[in-house]
Amino acid sequence: MTADLAAVIPAEPGEDARDVLAEAERRVLGAILSWPKTMDTDAVASLEVAHWRDPIHQAIYARLVDLHGRGRSVEAAHVMQAITTDKTLTAHQRLAILRYLPGLVVEAPAIGGSAAIADDVDYIRQAAARRLAGQIAVRLHRVAEDATPEELATALDQARDAFAAATTPGKAADAGLGDVLENYLAGADNPTKPVLVPAPYTDLNRLLGGGFGAGQLVVVAARPAVGKSVMGLDIARHAATSDRRVLLVSLEMLHSEIAARYLAASARVPLERTKQIPTNPEVLTDDDWKRLGAIPGQAGHLNDRVRVVDPADMGEGFTVAALRRHLTAMRKLGTPADIVVLDYLQLITPTRRVENRQVEVAEMSRALKLMALEFAIPLVVIAQLNRGPEQRADKRPQVSDLRESGAVEQDADIVILLHREDAYEPQSSRAGEVDVIVGKHRGGPTGTVAVAAQLHFARFVDMGRH
Repeated sequence: MTADLAAVIPAEPGEDARDVLAEAERRVLGAILSWPKTMDTDAVASLEVAHWRDPIHQAIYARLVDLHGRGRSVEAAHVMQAITTDKTLTAHQRLAILRYLPGLVVEAPAIGGSAAIADDVDYIRQAAARRLAGQIAVRLHRVAEDATPEELATALDQARDAFAAATTPGKAADAGLGDVLENYLAGADNPTKPVLVPAPYTDLNRLLGGGFGAGQLVVVAARPAVGKSVMGLDIARHAATSDRRVLLVSLEMLHSEIAARYLAASARVPLERTKQIPTNPEVLTDDDWKRLGAIPGQAGHLNDRVRVVDPADMGEGFTVAALRRHLTAMRKLGTPADIVVLDYLQLITPTRRVENRQVEVAEMSRALKLMALEFAIPLVVIAQLNRGPEQRADKRPQVSDLRESGAVEQDADIVILLHREDAYEPQSSRAGEVDVIVGKHRGGPTGTVAVAAQLHFARFVDMGRH
């Protein structure tokens, strides 16, 4: 339960319910104190301090969790000794707990083990869920009085997460290293279970060790008109053709522009012609139509592989909370995303307004990183660079040029910077080439690879390939 929700005082239950709950809480605590190994069971591990209704039970369980976490015994004698020296408690609180503990041991179940308290643990969790439901209702009522739609949506998301945590019993969030290694090796040997989402260019893929990994926040950044959106669409297209499921969010392109770019890049039909298909299809040649007809997958496959968020449907803006709702909906439908491509960071609408824009961007950046971890997918975010490159003689970007927040650099696992010499010197000997600079790679090498800019097809390709 979150602190802001738990701070709301719920309605008191009836006396009968209070007595039953109090007895259940006392039996569980008595079992732990009498049989310390009960603390290691999945049933007890699913309980949090906030699940206990009685304040003195909360205080005792909090000390049990602390001792257990430090590898100390939770037998009654050791707990009493720890409470005696606990400076976080007042003298009155210490005395009250020390007088209360012996009675818990007396009321412990006659037989130890998790089976003896399983029903009591379930009852404690159910009672906590009922209290939380009342707390959520009170808080949402208060928020709804003057909240914007986005603030209300965020409050609903928080309430949903808090309620799910309170009502879903589970194991402690850890795993044995042996199991971790076995699962990792099984995934590496199983081609139907993708571990990485491949990058679209051979040399970049090699530099990244096979592609983008689960939980990674990947930032692709450049100055305007260098090709950030081109690379974002390349990543999405390549992921889709590699049998990965993509959520594509473009905050500055309508569906029609995405379609024109996708067709141009996939079929190698000039973008200036694919843009005219709805109004002037005669502009396409017979060869163009053949190329369009040969696009792998076509509509049925692409419907399953790439889901596109239309900025026209976003109302007042697209927030991080909105991205979470899209990912959650895909997961509930049994078609979870394998990668997100979001274009671009500075166009995301902050959930809350603060005076400092850097704080806004920092909060969004951190939220995106946590979301990548939560959904176990790479999350690719396009970002703008500040004017730093223009102030240097070679115009090459640096990671420190990330606009508006150093937190983006801190949160990102991979930072990819794009540089085109011909964007500044049209007569450059490297006209048509793009440097893809991996300026940060947490746990891997950095470096620069070159690709060819086929901007008339709205795509980059490996050097020497057409």
